[in-house]
Amino acid sequence: MKEKTVTILLPDGIHARPAAIFVQKASSYPDTSIKIKRNGVEVDAKSIMNIMMLALTHGSEITIVAEGKEEDKAIEELSTLVNNNFNI
Repeated sequence: MKEKTVTILLPDGIHARPAAIFVQKASSYPDTSIKIKRNGVEVDAKSIMNIMMLALTHGSEITIVAEGKEEDKAIEELSTLVNNNFNI
């Protein structure tokens, strides 16, 4: 299991578009369980509704947790995606 903490830098936080981009990338790892943790709440990162439920605003810190065959690659790509403002 791998974990990495990142900060949401988007001025408007996570709304539908960046959440969908994150879910699409997370779902590209079918053999890896990917979760997001924030303030003691852990959700499935492959569910847009779960991500939206976290109400992530600018400056929110999240921990991405991956476990499975491609956990290293998943953590690296997802943390880079967040750090690059979801490429939008």
